[in-house]
Amino acid sequence: MGKSNKLMIQQSKALAAAVRADDLEAVREALRPMDLAEDDWDLEILDAAIDAAQLEIVAAIFDAGASPKAYTTYLGAGAATGSLSLVELLLNKKVLINGTNWAKVSALMQAAHEGQLEIARAILAKRCKVDLKDREHGQTALMLAAARGHGELVAALLDKGAKAELADKHGETALTLAAAAGHEAMVSQLEAAGADASRAQEVAGKGLEPDLLCSAPAEIYAYRIRG
Repeated sequence: MGKSNKLMIQQSKALAAAVRADDLEAVREALRPMDLAEDDWDLEILDAAIDAAQLEIVAAIFDAGASPKAYTTYLGAGAATGSLSLVELLLNKKVLINGTNWAKVSALMQAAHEGQLEIARAILAKRCKVDLKDREHGQTALMLAAARGHGELVAALLDKGAKAELADKHGETALTLAAAAGHEAMVSQLEAAGADASRAQEVAGKGLEPDLLCSAPAEIYAYRIRG
């Protein structure tokens, strides 16, 4: 006979309390009677542990049967913490590497935006889709990294096949965004990778206007050229 809903709710609450207390032993005790692959439990408990970068607790919850594919945003939440160890743990648990939030922002795009080079490299090593675009502006990880002047990240993305010639919904490329932001060395870097530099002088130094794409799990902005 299966568990009653009342019992599963009680067990889920006990687990949530242990996670909030950051008490690994209490988490393990709460997990002992649970089967997260079968029970009805609150997935936000795992979200909370990831948001707080509670590595051992996250690992314990996955080991108790939590589905790595239940949410599309586990990896993005991990990237938002800035913890390479947590991102590596999530990748080893085989969470969705190309999962996106409602704004179509992936964990790689988030890492590119924030200049998190080692996290981006860890994600890129798993053969993710490098040219995913956000929903509103159609910008890629390469465009976000270029707009914000993250040269090493741009190089890492190009090395993994990011397409320098892609344009967003406004007709801008990583190169034109870099030129407008005044990143001259990056313009040369992107031109060498095949990007069209014909508008580089036209937009050089105009500056960029940020536009909030999403605020969770972290604030991520797309960029438009001023004027």
